[in-house]
Amino acid sequence: MAHLTKLFPIFIILIFLAFLYICKYLPLINSKKNNENEINKKNIEKVKKIKFVGAENYEKFDCKNEKMSYNWQILNKSAGKIIEEVGKEFDCKHMNILNKYKLTNQIKLPNNYKATEPGDKEDSAVFVTASDAKQIDALISLIGSIKHRFGTKQRIIVYDLGGILLNAKMMYYIRNLCSVEYRRFNLNQLPPNLRNIKTFAWKIFILAQSHLEFNTFIYVDTSVRIYNGDFERHIYGINKRILSPFLFNMGTNHGIKRATLPETFQYLPLYTSDEIDIEMQETHFIIVQKSEFSKEILKWAILCALTKECFEPKNNTKCNANQLYIKDDNLFGICHNNDKSVLTILINNAEEEIISKGNSNLILHSSYNHHSRRLSIFPFTNYQILKDHRDNPEEVLKRHKC
Repeated sequence: MAHLTKLFPIFIILIFLAFLYICKYLPLINSKKNNENEINKKNIEKVKKIKFVGAENYEKFDCKNEKMSYNWQILNKSAGKIIEEVGKEFDCKHMNILNKYKLTNQIKLPNNYKATEPGDKEDSAVFVTASDAKQIDALISLIGSIKHRFGTKQRIIVYDLGGILLNAKMMYYIRNLCSVEYRRFNLNQLPPNLRNIKTFAWKIFILAQSHLEFNTFIYVDTSVRIYNGDFERHIYGINKRILSPFLFNMGTNHGIKRATLPETFQYLPLYTSDEIDIEMQETHFIIVQKSEFSKEILKWAILCALTKECFEPKNNTKCNANQLYIKDDNLFGICHNNDKSVLTILINNAEEEIISKGNSNLILHSSYNHHSRRLSIFPFTNYQILKDHRDNPEEVLKRHKC
């Protein structure tokens, strides 16, 4: 007992020292743990925010060195220097569409192409058109005018934009007309905000599909009628490199800038040389020859048609004729012509680049002597005129039934 009494002061001192240690160092330990916990929480949040791409989706979003920003380099002779413009980058998620239609940079098409005229030969140019149920009578008249000029066996591809399959009358004609092939167009391949057929994004996809399949094809709207149909000098011009292998039939008599919203030019900048504006082209009749030139046009056109801000930056921007033809050189972006705007920009720039590289024989679409101004077609733009000039469907079927 006396021994324990002697040790008691020592125990008291040890307890006191332990108390001092706890008071001094425990807050530091807790603070360190709190800091570590806070850091861990922040790191966990960062990890949560990372969007991991599964192996099955990786290919879809990988551009694989594909150029996704449109650009051009053109020699401006008056300025004495090369001018270059680069547009906004398109999304890599559209690579699957480029691959589908074989429009990537990795695919190079030969330059020794040879365009062919329409007709009943195996390698003759194919006519391609599209219609919904509302334009059935106009479609039959178009088919009749093509068959009348190029023969019963002239091949025609008809894309259904809605309702034709459900129309027994139309399906009866298509099934019985010789060399007329019906295809349903899948609007779901377009972005939801560009599926309305009045946006005309579908037209770019039909052009891309036709370019994939055919050596030479002629796209026609149902508002077109073929009369003379003598395309010999135009096909000759394409083969001699006098005309580009993506040929429009006529201009609109107003400028591109006037009828195109500025957002489109952010993706597809326009070269205008020393001119204020360039004439826009109509897209209701287009002769296309499979070529590297046409492939490049369609690559950028389809990327734009997949991008709302490029193809149709704003809704309800139809062009009013009263505004389009006002004499005012500074009146730009008053409306938007979707497919006309996009295709004319691309064709104009591509042709300017060719001339810049030394092909002085090429005739620009914007030139007064371009062959397209003498194409033998008659495009109806007034519905009443179109109604008065329809062929009788029964007569069309009678003349061109297989």
